[in-house]
Amino acid sequence: MFEPVDTIKARWVRDGQVLPENFTTSGKTWQVDSTGRSWRDSEGLHILCTVLGGTQAELLLSPDFGWQVRWFPVSKMV
Repeated sequence: MFEPVDTIKARWVRDGQVLPENFTTSGKTWQVDSTGRSWRDSEGLHILCTVLGGTQAELLLSPDFGWQVRWFPVSKMV
């Protein structure tokens, strides 16, 4: 389930790619360590990313330019 992003710092590069640098949700700021796959669909622009500490998330930029985040469960390697 997506939750709203309060603020985000991102760069738009010449080829149209969006590179998120950090974002705040529920009063906590998360530093983006790396980005992965991105795609567009009827919901908007989806960007997979990893924040410092290894947690993975999906950022969504909707057509009305609102940002949301969905967190992925952390898997433990055995």
